[in-house]
Amino acid sequence: ETLRLYPPAPVMFRSIEKDLQLDEKVTIPNGIQVVISPWVTHRIPEIFPEPEKFDPTRFMPEN
Repeated sequence: ETLRLYPPAPVMFRSIEKDLQLDEKVTIPNGIQVVISPWVTHRIPEIFPEPEKFDPTRFMPEN
């Protein structure tokens, strides 16, 4: 839970090595750099209810 709230790498950069088809309308072309932010994605309330709350039980098997 600590790493979810405070990831050691809040932003990561990756380069696309070959065209990446996301769906029938969207393709990320080869050579583009993308930014991935665990800090942001770990605060999406649809995935993590009460995302700002420190809740170590969030990752218990029964949850």
